Amino acid sequence: MQRKSLIHAAVGAIFLGLLAAAAAADPGPPRKEETHDKRLKVNEQMVIQLAENPSTGFQWQVDYDKNYLEYKGKQYQGRKPPPGSRVLVGAGGTSSFTFRALRRGETRVVLKYLQPWNPPPTRMVTYRVTIY
Repeated sequence: MQRKSLIHAAVGAIFLGLLAAAAAADPGPPRKEETHDKRLKVNEQMVIQLAENPSTGFQWQVDYDKNYLEYKGKQYQGRKPPPGSRVLVGAGGTSSFTFRALRRGETRVVLKYLQPWNPPPTRMVTYRVTIY
């Protein structure tokens, strides 16, 4: 009887381990997704502004097609405290991502908000860009 209980416990532990491994291998979709459409002329710039809090370890990962867009860079602006207040440590702010349209066509910019060591993203923002 005791041996049967040990076997059941071992099988249960193996099953739970396999279940946990499967869950880790397929983290699922981001918790929040957004899609936007944007039209640009060739050489026109586009700025995407998104909330970010680097103190949490989260950052935006940018994916785009270099054949259609030139990534000009990212600027971060911390949240300004109310007048007469002290600096808001860990309060977050806004990141601005700037792109320039290179040639006619259709492309996408995908931004994923994640901790690099802990995917999946908690937020994903996609811009469908038409360049004319």
